[in-house]
Amino acid sequence: MNRWSKIIFTVAACIAAMVAGTAEPQPGARDLAWVEKRAQELEPAARERRIDEIGWASDIRQAGRLAGENSRPVFFSPTTDTSTPGGVEGARFR
Repeated sequence: MNRWSKIIFTVAACIAAMVAGTAEPQPGARDLAWVEKRAQELEPAARERRIDEIGWASDIRQAGRLAGENSRPVFFSPTTDTSTPGGVEGARFR
């Protein structure tokens, strides 16, 4: 190979490498469909969503009423969030 052939080959190889490196695939409808299918596969099953069956209450009076209606105990978890109207500070009611 002569000198000019080597230079032309090197330049062509560099251009080919640059073009190949910037040709990233654009997300298309196929990718979106795959993501939606995968999200449905990862959705928790009914047996994994037992927490949704808990009777959440916004205050202690509602919790007491629900517990009486369903013959169930009340699980009370106090919080120190004083910004909640009617909330609980420590274990002391307002």
